[in-house]
Amino acid sequence: MGHFHAHFQAISSLRVLVLQSNKLHREIRCPHSPSTWQMLQNIDLSSNNFSGTLPVSLLASLEAVKANVDFNLFMYELFQLMDIYYQDTMGVTFKGLKLELVKILTIFTLIDFSANRLEGPIPNTLGDLKALYFLNLLHNAISGSIPPVLGNLDQPESLGLSWNYLNGTILAQLANLHFLSFLNLSKNRLVGSIPTSQQFLTFFESSLEGNLRLRGLPLNKSCSTTTNGTEEASSVPTQSNIDDDEDNDDSKK
Repeated sequence: MGHFHAHFQAISSLRVLVLQSNKLHREIRCPHSPSTWQMLQNIDLSSNNFSGTLPVSLLASLEAVKANVDFNLFMYELFQLMDIYYQDTMGVTFKGLKLELVKILTIFTLIDFSANRLEGPIPNTLGDLKALYFLNLLHNAISGSIPPVLGNLDQPESLGLSWNYLNGTILAQLANLHFLSFLNLSKNRLVGSIPTSQQFLTFFESSLEGNLRLRGLPLNKSCSTTTNGTEEASSVPTQSNIDDDEDNDDSKK
């Protein structure tokens, strides 16, 4: 029980900070510390009782996560051969699943503030963290629209924003995150059409459900178009519709 201490910033070599599932409360901030987290790459404050807005000053100080690391399969195999990892064991929520990392690659980056009482908008500062691979903000009270700056992330693999109060549309910039293999925007207040891209077709319906005014694939809902001030619904094609059309074509032959 207690609150977040800024004294951790005095540890210049700190790479992993895990304080999940405690009874920490108040705001996440270091008001009197001008120093930066030069080495910190993984911060997990999930399942606490933190309140207030997302900590802009803390996010802005994550210098190691701002680095533009060109990471691909070849580099992953090379890093395995070179044993470039540290021995810390860390429990993470990876693509919606609880996992334990026994060895952590030194290029692995994660921010997990899920299951707290954080509110307010997603800060544009997150767009500067170009080397961020995993972002988990689910189960909070975050509001406002999804900022376009999230499209600046170079190669995020997992983005969890479900169970918040996000509104507005899903911006086309998210469709350009080609490394994104897990996305969860469910249980928000998003509206409009889902971006029509191959990337979004790889996500499950459950990753977008619970947004009552969101339309398009992979949701089995109609897309609305406006004509002369009136709203018309055009159905999203399903396999049964396609089969029926094919049967009708055959009957005409």
